Amino acid sequence: MEYPQHLCVVSQDEWFRAQLGRSFGSASMTVQWFPDLAGLTGTVLSQQMCLLVDADLVAKHSVSSARAVSEWLARRPMQGVIVMRAQQDAMQAGANRLYDLLVHRADQLLDKPVGMDHLAYALQNISRKQRDRQFTSVAASKGDGHMPWRFDPVAMVLIPPAGESFALSASEARLIALLINKDPEPVRREDLIELFGIKSPNIRRIDTTVYRLRHKIEQNTGYQAPFSTVHGVGYRNEGLSATVPISF
Repeated sequence: MEYPQHLCVVSQDEWFRAQLGRSFGSASMTVQWFPDLAGLTGTVLSQQMCLLVDADLVAKHSVSSARAVSEWLARRPMQGVIVMRAQQDAMQAGANRLYDLLVHRADQLLDKPVGMDHLAYALQNISRKQRDRQFTSVAASKGDGHMPWRFDPVAMVLIPPAGESFALSASEARLIALLINKDPEPVRREDLIELFGIKSPNIRRIDTTVYRLRHKIEQNTGYQAPFSTVHGVGYRNEGLSATVPISF
């Protein structure tokens, strides 16, 4: 699993701290804890990081605190922000400037109590987005960011904008073919259950399978995978075309 290299956690929840330590203790991710936002903003952090904040700590902060946090976030090399909040925290919207600031900056909002599997998915998602931005930047610097991807359904290989083609498994090739045939409509996650031979409608398993394919593509080519996630729906083709007509 791929996680951010450095995670800063603002929380006073000892149970959560113990759970996080048990779940991510072996991960290649350093974790730094802060009891409150004042402790965080008083620390000089130069390395890129992901910030995980417990929204329960913001209720007593003043307008000046919101300004200090905003300025601190603007100066730091941020990889992503995750905000953990209880249901009653949503009532602070519009009434607490610091809460609004954090929710506005958040890449992920997690409902408390936070399950470690949900947190793992959020951290992986932030790490993947950062990698996507890096790949996009590299492609742009090469001047080939808009070159097409091609898929050979006979040989079951994917051909990147530049570089060597690489082989796909049968299920991966079917997914790529479905993305092309459905274009411009997205492929729904429900459509992929039968495609991958999953007997139970486990949507998270679908996301994991697609995540592994995305990682495989990026590791083999150095480019961002040529499909995107459509939130709450599934996945959409982003520039893929077939070398010959596809038939199912």
